Amino acid sequence: MGTMLKTWRHTLRDNYYKKYQSDAERLANVPPLVKREQWKEFVANEGTIDAQKKSETGKFNRSKIGATHTSGRNGQAQVEYNLVRIIFHLVYKC
Repeated sequence: MGTMLKTWRHTLRDNYYKKYQSDAERLANVPPLVKREQWKEFVANEGTIDAQKKSETGKFNRSKIGATHTSGRNGQAQVEYNLVRIIFHLVYKC
């Protein structure tokens, strides 16, 4: 449930909040499936200094990440096991 809520807030922020420059425009354009009162709270919360600071911190931290996790659904141990099998088959041509 937490992931769904986080994804929903991200969608609202990107598709509806950042689309408009002022809070008046944002409040005039309520997204579908969102109650007007909830949208007012969301807009008020996103405009706070604390929320903006968290956003800037997150942007800065994401910019420092060099390589992302790219092994798919497998964990580190499974990836290592698969690589050993591949190397064994290449070396011994089995």
